[in-house]
Amino acid sequence: MKSTSLPYCSPLSVRLINEGIAFILDEYCHKQLTNMPQALRRLMINKVNITARSFILIFKRNYLDNPDRVKISPQDLEKLSNLYETLRMFIETTGPKSKGKRDFKLRCKVLSDLTPMPAEEIEKFMHRGRQKFHLFGCLNEVIFEYLKLSDNKREILNHQFGYSYKYERIQKSKLAKKQNITKSSVTNAAAVIKRKTDDAIRRFKFLEPYYSYWEKYKLDGRVTEVTAEMCERIRKEEGADGITPYFVARVFAMIYNFRLHGVPCGGEVVYWLVPKKAGGRNIIQTPESEADKKSFERLFAKMRKDVEAMKNLTGPEEYMEIMDRMLKRGKNVK
Repeated sequence: MKSTSLPYCSPLSVRLINEGIAFILDEYCHKQLTNMPQALRRLMINKVNITARSFILIFKRNYLDNPDRVKISPQDLEKLSNLYETLRMFIETTGPKSKGKRDFKLRCKVLSDLTPMPAEEIEKFMHRGRQKFHLFGCLNEVIFEYLKLSDNKREILNHQFGYSYKYERIQKSKLAKKQNITKSSVTNAAAVIKRKTDDAIRRFKFLEPYYSYWEKYKLDGRVTEVTAEMCERIRKEEGADGITPYFVARVFAMIYNFRLHGVPCGGEVVYWLVPKKAGGRNIIQTPESEADKKSFERLFAKMRKDVEAMKNLTGPEEYMEIMDRMLKRGKNVK
């Protein structure tokens, strides 16, 4: 992709490999264009917002298929051609399957433009071939080492979010007093940090062909408990020192499009992943008889605070499935 000649263009059907990662390519395209000279941007696009798909179509129409195209310098043409080729490699792909080392390195390059971690550092978290990328080890380092935060915000991240066992949870009022700011300032800073960490996690969906948590932990569209054992296994395998079940649950929820529910149980919080879409059918089995329903209702009434903590669940089926799993879990503990 160093040549300044126009790239070869085969018939192109512009289809994104996965609608869930379209935003990553759009963000990458926008950032690349933003860093180009203003005159070149105006020549290529006539609007503020441009997607990866629209850039592909515009470049193809204005340059690849246009013999009367406006002449631009070889250097500028190379910039546009390189961007076109990078996007085309992903957009022409019909499925999420990995292609090997070249594909992986290019994905890391795209991510490095959108996250604070350099591409070569991201690449270090690939182990023993395909689908062995250590996502949690990498994200743990991105968030706690590379994320650009002020000292105050870094302290709030460490002691408010519960992502790592390395740091004690501290109440907002105590943090505010320690930093000599108001409690509302801590709340506002936490919102900024949450946006930054969520953005970092979400972008790593781009490397999904290179990790296999969906199959490994059977996240196949069912309500799933994120257990301490699951977290411990990931910590050991990936060197993700200190990560908590909440961190694991949050990453899975964002990468695989689950709703995340934390339910108090026996003095601890149990985290559940609930599918957002049922695919046109019930994903959870409900009690078969009215007697079963009344029995469940009596049990729920006795659980008081634990049940109240579930008031934000979005449907009775999810509610009853999680409660049923919690009851079974309680029996196993006994």
